[in-house]
Amino acid sequence: MKHLLNTISILIILSLAQGCFAQYIPVKVEVSQEQVRVNGELYYLHKVSQRQTLYSISKAYGIPADSI
Repeated sequence: MKHLLNTISILIILSLAQGCFAQYIPVKVEVSQEQVRVNGELYYLHKVSQRQTLYSISKAYGIPADSI
């Protein structure tokens, strides 16, 4: 009986934890083709959309987040 309760408890915990991961929706970051030259250096112009982070933008452009 105790084994059955432990098994049911574990299944309930695992099923509740499943919902936490279902909430994550990755944000698509489109790399801009628009560039501008500032003081002789070339930069991309990127319009930040809702829920985009420095991390997601830096991964899309292939640069470190601290260089943005």
